[in-house]
Amino acid sequence: MKKRLIILVLFSFLLFGCSGSTKKFVMKDAFPKKFTEMMTPKVSMSHKTLNYDAEISQMNEFVIVFNDFSIYHVELEEFLQFDKTTTNFINLNGQYLLINNTNEYLVFSYKTGKKLLTLEKGLTFDFQFNYNEIIVRELIEGSYQEKEKYYFKDYDLLEEVQEEDLLISPNLNKVKKYEYMSNSEGITLFKDGKFYTYYQFEENMKSWYFLENGNILTLYIKELPNDSKEYDFIDGVKKCKYKYVLYEISKKREKVVELNIIIGFLMPKNDQFPIGWDNVIGYKKIDKETKVLDEKSSNGGISNNLKTITPLEFDFGMPRDVTIIDGGLFALEMEYGIFLINGKNKIVNQLIFDVDSYGVDILRNATVMLTINGKTIIYNLKKGESLKKDIEIIDSLNLDTYILKDNDKYYV
Repeated sequence: MKKRLIILVLFSFLLFGCSGSTKKFVMKDAFPKKFTEMMTPKVSMSHKTLNYDAEISQMNEFVIVFNDFSIYHVELEEFLQFDKTTTNFINLNGQYLLINNTNEYLVFSYKTGKKLLTLEKGLTFDFQFNYNEIIVRELIEGSYQEKEKYYFKDYDLLEEVQEEDLLISPNLNKVKKYEYMSNSEGITLFKDGKFYTYYQFEENMKSWYFLENGNILTLYIKELPNDSKEYDFIDGVKKCKYKYVLYEISKKREKVVELNIIIGFLMPKNDQFPIGWDNVIGYKKIDKETKVLDEKSSNGGISNNLKTITPLEFDFGMPRDVTIIDGGLFALEMEYGIFLINGKNKIVNQLIFDVDSYGVDILRNATVMLTINGKTIIYNLKKGESLKKDIEIIDSLNLDTYILKDNDKYYV
């Protein structure tokens, strides 16, 4: 089970053949306080027993629905109040919770748990339930005509609908002061709501990325015949040539840049992802002598000028996953256990076990759940103690909330 915040996967120790300089990796530099606080809201280990004689039929991050139509609100820690004796089914719709009763529809707010609408059924009424709106039509003189339309936003009913709530905009992404839309042919850029420029890819485009400063880095790879004498790297048995092109948006200018790695993913620093580096990358190294592309992936940071690469490296092995823990700590999942370290890479605590034999879930408060043969052990990595044994995980509602079952009792 891997339903937690995973920052980076498949780490590597050494960096071979990368152009530019390398910098020693320290956890607090890569994951500064602003980043860790954003990723780890204050959470504590707590549970509430749902001593309720029914089975769970469906759920989301807001509510749990039982097979007798009872609805439990996770944040309010209480059941929603409505007459369920005539309920036919419950739909966890996009922006609202819909209860279908025999003579009416009830619409509840996910956020507050309060009833927003009661829509009476009738032979002359037709209802259309969309992701963020409900349309009510009435049969008048042989045809259905729209009578009411209700709009929802941020999981609540809009009292007043503004024009911008109804306007369907192009599917644009934002980077710095630009907006863009893209396809396999190129990228269309907008500035201040107006067309700015179009950047067209060449043939053999493999992937492209926005850097933190807004520039575009594009990777081109061309496969060659097996008997080729001139090639840049060998991937398995394939011989390939490659190049990187950097496009400076502000100058509308491109240039070829040298990088002796093949980048597999790149995530730039931004307000929602305030990482310590300019950009986080996953990459494979090309051996200078043999030109063989490494089978293993490495991870680290790369500067906007592409001259400095900071590989992730630790003294005790190659972590598979990293989970940010509140209090400026980090849980590193190894092949042989979990290490809790601080921002200076110092080991705070460790739990040694055969990771491959368990399903592993790590919560942001350092709670570790190890599952084997349908049963789960709950362990606190900070305190170094076992909290619960032989419990069953039903599902996770979000990064910090799990539904657990111990015999006939449910826990949240």
